[in-house]
Amino acid sequence: MLPARSAEYDGVIGLLRSRGVAGAEDFGRFVNDTRCLERSTFDDRAALPVLLDVLPTLDDPKAVAAAARHVRSRWLRGDAFDVLRDTYLRWAHRSPSSDAAWALGDALAKATDATRAPELVELATNPYLGASRQQIAGSLWRFRKTLDVAPSLRALVHDPDVSLVAVSALGRVIAPEAMVPVLEDAIELCERSQDRKVLERELRRYRKKLEPR
Repeated sequence: MLPARSAEYDGVIGLLRSRGVAGAEDFGRFVNDTRCLERSTFDDRAALPVLLDVLPTLDDPKAVAAAARHVRSRWLRGDAFDVLRDTYLRWAHRSPSSDAAWALGDALAKATDATRAPELVELATNPYLGASRQQIAGSLWRFRKTLDVAPSLRALVHDPDVSLVAVSALGRVIAPEAMVPVLEDAIELCERSQDRKVLERELRRYRKKLEPR
């Protein structure tokens, strides 16, 4: 049985229909494996301006998360980017560990081009935004040609909310030999056993990569 939808969630579907968005009934439905389920018919491109318009007004976390996931593949500029950023900040401060905040952070990470990258660095390094920053921190490597993101990523390696994604991103920015001391230091200071195991595995991988052939 499908979980009950809120009146607000159904209201978003109704709004999409009224704006002529094809597949509005598939709002929030994301199908990757079509062998058993039909592919979603939702028109993300046509829905984008509608969802950006309604996002700041939504209070249902499921509706917010669904809307965020539908806009996540679009680069946004100007006012559109500002709407997504402001909505993300509202939910990240309200509930940083929620699916809504995480989905908005993910959408923001994918919606940012180089012109707004400094704002992304600022968000990624704000500890008050908690785990909602994971995708944001993990995307900083994309801007390595226009920004010196290495110092920020080095600092984030020691932030337990984003440590593992920061390690992955930093490995795309600095040389393998520079990653070894970073990981050694991170392992020594890490307080989470599961995270430490991941860091130790990464350290072994980098050391093996540096072995002479």
